[in-house]
Amino acid sequence: MEKLVQLGEKFGLEGEKLLAFVQEQQKLEDERRKEAEKREERKKREQEDREERCRQLEDEREKRRRSEGGKA
Repeated sequence: MEKLVQLGEKFGLEGEKLLAFVQEQQKLEDERRKEAEKREERKKREQEDREERCRQLEDEREKRRRSEGGKA
């Protein structure tokens, strides 16, 4: 927060305008952080889904291999 205050002061902001600037910047940072967390969670879920599909495919292959081996 101190960095935001310093930045606002560099822009010549004081008092209520400085407070509003800092609050707005904090709100924007929170929103960016939440969006980044959502993206990471989505990527994690997608990776887990891919891994599950691979496991399922491998299970199917193994079942086919066993059933074909038993017929021979």
